[in-house]
This record gives sequence, structure tokens and C-alpha cells, in this order.
Amino acid sequence: MGLRNTATRWGLGAQVLHWLVSPLVITQFILVWIAINLPKGPLVGTLFAWHKSIGVTILGLAVIRLLWRLSDTPPPLPAAMPKWEQVVARITHYLLYILIFAQPLAGLLLTLAGKRPLVLYGGWTVPNPIGPNPPLHHAGEVAHFWLGYALLAVAVLHVAAALRHHFWRRDEVLLRMVPGPAAERAQFARHVAEG
Repeated sequence: MGLRNTATRWGLGAQVLHWLVSPLVITQFILVWIAINLPKGPLVGTLFAWHKSIGVTILGLAVIRLLWRLSDTPPPLPAAMPKWEQVVARITHYLLYILIFAQPLAGLLLTLAGKRPLVLYGGWTVPNPIGPNPPLHHAGEVAHFWLGYALLAVAVLHVAAALRHHFWRRDEVLLRMVPGPAAERAQFARHVAEG
């Protein structure tokens, strides 16, 4: 498999970025869910510190991913896919890109406008050009909260659509993003079986 996209598959570059960001986003929801269900204490602070560090990492990867996407033409959607599905797929992808940027940016805003410094992975304090600003902190908090729900909803729709394509429609949409020769063999086998 090549680094760049082809007419039938996402390339290794796009796949690596997809499969790096996806589990990090899932981790973010898990960290927050655990933290808000624990009594206040040092563990909660540690979980939120990790949440902030991973959020900044996601933002950095999102920049790389967007630049990669702009420089590498994505494979076209299958011709057999109905027009309405193609439109929904495109809208979903655009929303995912927007939310992958907006969510960590809102988190960064609420953190930089808060009272505590932003320390990444326990070692590097991020310079703060904003400083404590309660109204800005509150706006970032509200945006981060609602963007989180929006990201969760769109991500669930994206995963459900991929699973629908794989298990119900039995097409190659999901396999195009799965790395490795096994996925390529399975995709080839499907093409052969379909004639």
C-alpha cells in the first residue's frame, strides 16, 4: 500500500492520521466521563490535565490531517452509492473536520482564559496570551460542552454509516480506510465476487 490515496483506497498517510485521531477522540470522552463521575480530588485534576494535553495533540494532528487532505485527492465515493448518501457522507466529513478543530480550540480558549496554566503532559507550560478572563472562560466552556455533544453525534453517525456499508451493504467503503494487506485482499475478494 502506498503513502498516497488511490482511486479505490485511502493511502497510508490518510489512514495513519485517521487511526491516530479516532482513538484519541474516544479517549477524550472516556477521560471526561470518568472525571465527572469521581469525587473531587487529585485524580480528577490528573485526568483533566491528560484531557487538555490530548486535546492539544488532537488539534496538532488535525492541522497535519487537513494539510494532508488538501494535498492528496481522496478516493471518490463508490458510483453505486445513491446521491443522497454521497451528500450526507460529504457533509459528515466536513462536519468532522470542523469539529475536530473547533472542539479543541474551544477547550484551549477556556483553559487559557481560566485561572490555571496549561501544562502539557506534565512538563511543558504553554505561554498564555489571554490570562484569566471569566467571561471568555465561560464562553469557551459553553462552546466546548456543546461542541463535544456535536462531535459525539457526528462521530457516531460516521461509525454507524461505515458499519452499515460493511455489514449491510457489503461494499468496500470501510475497507478503503483499513490499513494492511488483509484489507486489500478482502477488498479484492469482494470485487471478484461481485463480478
